[in-house]
Amino acid sequence: MTELPVGEAQDGLETTDSELRRFLGVLRGRSWAIFTCATVVFTLFVVNAFRATPIYEASARLLIERKPPQAALFDTLQEQREEEYHLTQVELITCRAVLERALEDERVATFFADADALDVSRPGLLRTVAHELRRVFGGEPSRPVQPWERLRERIRVEPVEATNLVDVRVRGADPKEAAIIANGVAEAYVRYSVSARKSSALEMFQALQKQKEEQERALVGAEDALQSYQATTGLPHLESAGMKNPAVDRLKALNEEYTAVQLRRIELGVAAEAVEGVLKGDKDVIAALAVQSIAKDAAVQTLCGRLARIELEVKAALNSHYAKHPEVTALEDQRKLVLAQLREAVLRAARSIQRERSMQLRREQELAATLKQQNQVVQESAQKSHRYHRLKREVDRQTRLFDVIVGRMREVDLTKDTGITNNSLVERATAPLTPVSPNKVRAAVLGAILGLLLGIGLGYFLDYFDDTIKTPDDVENRIRMPSLGYVSEIPSSTGNVDGFCERAAYSLKHQGSSVSELFRSIRTKVYFSGEQGQMKSLHITSPAPGDGKTVLAANLAVTLARDNKRVLLVDADLRRPRVHEAFGLRGEPGLANVLVEGKPWREFVQPISGSDNGDGKLHILSAGASSPNPAELLGSRSMKQFMRDAREEYDVVIYDSCPVSFVADNAPLCAAADGTIMVLKAGTTRCDAVKRANRQLQAVNGKIIGAVLSQVSPKILKGDRYSGYYPYYEQYYARRGEGSTGSGGE
Repeated sequence: MTELPVGEAQDGLETTDSELRRFLGVLRGRSWAIFTCATVVFTLFVVNAFRATPIYEASARLLIERKPPQAALFDTLQEQREEEYHLTQVELITCRAVLERALEDERVATFFADADALDVSRPGLLRTVAHELRRVFGGEPSRPVQPWERLRERIRVEPVEATNLVDVRVRGADPKEAAIIANGVAEAYVRYSVSARKSSALEMFQALQKQKEEQERALVGAEDALQSYQATTGLPHLESAGMKNPAVDRLKALNEEYTAVQLRRIELGVAAEAVEGVLKGDKDVIAALAVQSIAKDAAVQTLCGRLARIELEVKAALNSHYAKHPEVTALEDQRKLVLAQLREAVLRAARSIQRERSMQLRREQELAATLKQQNQVVQESAQKSHRYHRLKREVDRQTRLFDVIVGRMREVDLTKDTGITNNSLVERATAPLTPVSPNKVRAAVLGAILGLLLGIGLGYFLDYFDDTIKTPDDVENRIRMPSLGYVSEIPSSTGNVDGFCERAAYSLKHQGSSVSELFRSIRTKVYFSGEQGQMKSLHITSPAPGDGKTVLAANLAVTLARDNKRVLLVDADLRRPRVHEAFGLRGEPGLANVLVEGKPWREFVQPISGSDNGDGKLHILSAGASSPNPAELLGSRSMKQFMRDAREEYDVVIYDSCPVSFVADNAPLCAAADGTIMVLKAGTTRCDAVKRANRQLQAVNGKIIGAVLSQVSPKILKGDRYSGYYPYYEQYYARRGEGSTGSGGE
């Protein structure tokens, strides 16, 4: 598993935490809209639930069993899948034929006699308007709604899962009326099923009757063809398939005999070739004994035995006597006599083999001719047997079809007479005791949830179209401007609605407060916004009046002076000067007098004495006398010379100028200053105004180092990533008796 670098993991956690805080901030900031929307929706749901007419629901239960159609010749011809069959029956319950049959019941028809009667299932306003518009513009002809159509609007058919049961549900303001309608529709469906089955059975009985007659004629024709063929061929043995065929048996016997004769003829031929030399006198008679047919001859076997005994006696005599001994001579004569007799016997056996061979050859030829004839007889018999059995199978098939039709006719005849059906009403509807709607608890819960969701959506909708800057994150993300920090709402102890003087000199009197710490944070970021020693002149402005630029300029000047800097705060807002009011100084003479009269500006600088302001390092140059052309004065050579002199004499010079969006007085100051700070009022300043002011300042090559968000409410900060700092300072400085609540802004 790949591990993310520590930096990337922290960025991901910070992003998630920032999104969560923004979400919570939107909820808090738009709580009034969310609460109002949720309350209105919840109230509408509850009022509608309590004012709605109670609706009751009655339910009748039908049993629909699957049976194969009685009218089919075979069960597989018209089979339907189980699911399709039940879906068809469910749709059939709400068809026109069934509903019109239900309206034949006077109790049901009474409820639909009046077309203007209350119908709880009547479509709502939007659906009615859409229907009328579609009817008018689509050319749909206008016609009155039929009673069966209004009845169908009241019915809801629901199959019970994994069963053959179907519920017929009807809703209405009257529980008895709902029960009567549900029972009426269920009974009408059962009656319709019986009637449809009877009608179908009657039609099918007539069709089967016609098929029976046609099948009977076909069966008779098949039987006649079989009988005629059997009589023509004259083969009574074909009547029974189990009887043997004599022609086939004879052919089998001839084949066996022919094979035996052929084998015997071959054997005799081999023996005749072996004794042919004996008959010609070319071979010894003893060599002929190797032939099995000769060796098995009785005479030959007897003489061979006598010859063997004489040879044994001759050998015994030679062992006792000499060769010319009379006894040996007599035995030799007997041996020759027996050998001659053996020759004669072998010759007789050989001639007998030749004669038998000739006879077997003639017999083989005779059997071959007879076998050929018998093969033709068997083939003719087989053809006749094949045609016979084919005709016999046709008779059997026609017989089975005829029997099936007769059996179906019995079943259909029973159905059309008794009205048997596989659909039945197993549970009648009863008047319900409690309504199914409105569900007041569910309506209240749904109203609360939906109201809350709509309220949150409305809050985000308002926040999305809210173009004002609220948090430091908005400064960086929405207007793409560096954020130098923010200033919270400065507390006021005098109770004055304006409280400008107290807020402008707040850091001068409350050095250790949390708000003063925010100004010190802004001071630090200003230091790091430029190169060391280059950020000596600051131009402070805002898009519109009342954004708090003078308050920031005064408090920032005090904060810089406490950092051992010689600071000159110049009130360059010649149209509405208020810096002198913040510190209780005189308004004239001042900057305008310097620029108009050409007097030395150092004579008009007013120091702020005291240990709280950095030992007299803070000096104020008020705006001076009013002038009819402030823009020309601020763009004059005298102003440029003053800015150069002040820059050389002081560590930091702060110019509090007029708002950008209304006058052009800022152009010279912005172009000459080392940096410009834009002051934005939280929740009031719009992004478009800031972007417009930014374009105006950039047009004169002004260097905007960042923006400061003023009068930020702690409630807004609770959803921002900077919110953790403000409570920390409040808790830390609260031990020293400092407060942190109030409002205002200049």
